[in-house]
Amino acid sequence: MNFSIKVIKNPDLKILRQIKEIYKDAGWWDNTDNINRLAKIVKGSHIFVVAVHKNKIVAMARAISDQVNDAYIQDFAVLKEFRNKGIGSEILNFIKDFLIKKEFKWIGLISEKKAVSLYKRHGFKIFKEKTPMIYEFKKTGK
Repeated sequence: MNFSIKVIKNPDLKILRQIKEIYKDAGWWDNTDNINRLAKIVKGSHIFVVAVHKNKIVAMARAISDQVNDAYIQDFAVLKEFRNKGIGSEILNFIKDFLIKKEFKWIGLISEKKAVSLYKRHGFKIFKEKTPMIYEFKKTGK
């Protein structure tokens, strides 16, 4: 499959709408989300990358970071119809290479169960003595 990986810094409305569709496809878009919030997410990320196939954004991922020591990969998703075509591996390699060149000590992430094998193939391992935790604000029905 022919696709390219691009870094997004200041997305226009067309790009934001395509990214929104990936969030929706992944089940990560709810009634508290909006395009302005999405623009801040993209701009506030250490790096935000997309995979483009025939002028359509088909995958995305981002890393957040203190910009010195460590980074976390977040919001990594590929549109359902484009999965298992190597796009996720290319995005993961792109982000890893970017962070390795900056001499970060480690990269963390929380994987959905169905994606564990992808991360393991790329050198990630389960953090044995650690437990991922989250505090979520109650979502409102605006």
